[in-house]
Amino acid sequence: MKKIISHFFNLLFAGTILLVSCKKETTQPSVSNIPPIANAGDDKSYYWPGTYIINLDGSGTDADGTISTYRWFRVSGPNYLANKINNPFIAKTFVLDLNPGMHQFQVTVTDNNGASAKDTVNISVIDTLTTTGKEYIFSNLLWIYDDEFTPIDYIFVNMQSLFYNPNRSMEVSVLIGNAFSWQTVEKSHGFPNGAFSYSVSSGSLYISRVSLPASDNLAGTTASIKVRFL
Repeated sequence: MKKIISHFFNLLFAGTILLVSCKKETTQPSVSNIPPIANAGDDKSYYWPGTYIINLDGSGTDADGTISTYRWFRVSGPNYLANKINNPFIAKTFVLDLNPGMHQFQVTVTDNNGASAKDTVNISVIDTLTTTGKEYIFSNLLWIYDDEFTPIDYIFVNMQSLFYNPNRSMEVSVLIGNAFSWQTVEKSHGFPNGAFSYSVSSGSLYISRVSLPASDNLAGTTASIKVRFL
């Protein structure tokens, strides 16, 4: 009888251990954090000399939280000084006076739960001084006549990479229609009747003249412009 009772308690004890060992822990699952998205802005081109402030247009979004910090770094580029980023800890900042060449900057955004993301932007700084001494000819231009204020004929060439600086020294000539010789064009200082003059504005070179009488206008006549940078 003692053996039976002892065997019964042994079975009961083993069953209790088995039940305890099979019990599952019920812990609350952790909520996963969705990483943010970084945007360093569009790639850009600038012209040197003449451009001294270059904008860095960063941004960040977070689907399940907020962006806590921004951090800009310079990844690569020629002859760069580390202190040229004005404020690397904000989304939109700027860089000062980059040298010609290809520069790459990276922005890192971090969300309120510590997750981060990165994006890079390429900035090309084009050296336009290499055009010194070179000659450019722009053909098949058409004269435009405008008499809204003062009757003038004008033609223009839009090329930001060449005509970014209105004070740059250059020699300008114009060839009208089927003429065989080029006419020298002086820089505009208030042009007289019939005399051609040039001006540079907003990345464009303009050649114009006062057209008096109006019947002498050049509207529709072809022309070529020759430019030599000094």
